[in-house]
Amino acid sequence: MRLAWLSALPLLLLGGLARGETVLRLGSISPEGSRTMRDLRSLAKEIERLSGGELRIRWFGGGRLGDEKAMATDLLAKDGRLDGGLLSDVGLQHVAPEMRTWAYPGMFQDFDEVDHVESAYRADYGEVFQRAGLVFLGWAHIGFKYVFSQAPIRNLAELRQYPTWFWSDDEGGRKSAEMLGLKIVHSSLAELVADLPKGKIQAWVFPPMGVLDFGLSGHARYVSQLRYSFVTAGLVLRQDAFNALPESHRRLVQAVFHKWERRLMKAWREENERALRVLGISGVVNMPVTDQEREEFFQAAGAQRSGFARAWGIEPMMQRFTDDLQALRDLRRRR
Repeated sequence: MRLAWLSALPLLLLGGLARGETVLRLGSISPEGSRTMRDLRSLAKEIERLSGGELRIRWFGGGRLGDEKAMATDLLAKDGRLDGGLLSDVGLQHVAPEMRTWAYPGMFQDFDEVDHVESAYRADYGEVFQRAGLVFLGWAHIGFKYVFSQAPIRNLAELRQYPTWFWSDDEGGRKSAEMLGLKIVHSSLAELVADLPKGKIQAWVFPPMGVLDFGLSGHARYVSQLRYSFVTAGLVLRQDAFNALPESHRRLVQAVFHKWERRLMKAWREENERALRVLGISGVVNMPVTDQEREEFFQAAGAQRSGFARAWGIEPMMQRFTDDLQALRDLRRRR
């Protein structure tokens, strides 16, 4: 852990208790000034206040320490610069392949399903992250991804006609899109921001909140109402960084992150849906999707699910997700 200790030598000489300041370095790709970073900094301030200034969290936003894959790699390195961070499923899949189940297209149809899985699998993913040398502090769901485009796209058949952008770091997302028959192009987030004004990209899959945060709204003419996939995120710390904290600080960190978890999930989901409305007001045309088109998408994604899971060696977790969600849907239909 990268610790910054402020010496209290005068107190030692006087027989007093030496106190120090510990600084944890956490990273996020969320742009500075975004709702995400404002909330994360508020969380950090609460920890600093409750610790009496002894424990501080320094957030590095805007991808200053690299894209999510780079940050995930850093967290796994013995000499890494980060003690933890907020990583979406894109970054988390590089430390825990099982996270690719969360982001698989059509896995979730609504928030009730997400909440069911989040509750049922919390302990499972805590163990998954622990095996990777990380302490799982809580979820921070973003919301659903939608298809933004220059031409109207209503369904999977139309989406297959256009080259569609995916984040290079999102290896699982790219693989699943290929299996669905999409023509994909991929690059970094920085390259996406640079290429959109040049007209190089016709369609991209993105959460509405991110479209606003990364300044992409002026390059979208249409957005499909099809919920392509779900974006979850996790707050994690390196195990060694966490263990090096005094027990009182470990309890404090867990308590504050637990308190903020529900607040962040609720606020960011609402922000994502609000962003969709804001985009509509700004002129982005919402393309309606029929029940039949939605079902065709879910069936196409479901048909490729087993092959996707085999490709990444995550068959047990994928099958459990699939079975549990189907049981939930059957129960809801009976009601």
